[in-house]
Amino acid sequence: HNIEVAGLDHGAQPFPIATRVGPLVCTSAIHGRDRETSVFDSDPVAQIRVVFSNLEAVMHACGGTLDDIALCLVSLNSMEHRVALNTVWIEVFPDEQSRPSRNTHQRELTAPLICQVVATAFIAGD
Repeated sequence: HNIEVAGLDHGAQPFPIATRVGPLVCTSAIHGRDRETSVFDSDPVAQIRVVFSNLEAVMHACGGTLDDIALCLVSLNSMEHRVALNTVWIEVFPDEQSRPSRNTHQRELTAPLICQVVATAFIAGD
């Protein structure tokens, strides 16, 4: 079942922002474009905060929360942004005993993207 969030999409690409099959949720790449203004902030911390705000919106649309995420695969356009990522990561997942697993790597992202996240979640009880 495809998940849609207003203001968050991949344009004309033929796939959804996320899919839920039973309790399993898999996202496609969640980017840092503001859902209301369609703007990408050039500040790495600000853009990464929007990435996780968008991810949270996807999780809510699935009937879950960020606490349901088991794994985040993070792409950065430069590993120089890892400090910014870690700053936001700790804000978003403050309890070090219940953070999701994470794999971070550098790859070419189309400007103005600084970061994107692919997440896997399990929403029990639905």
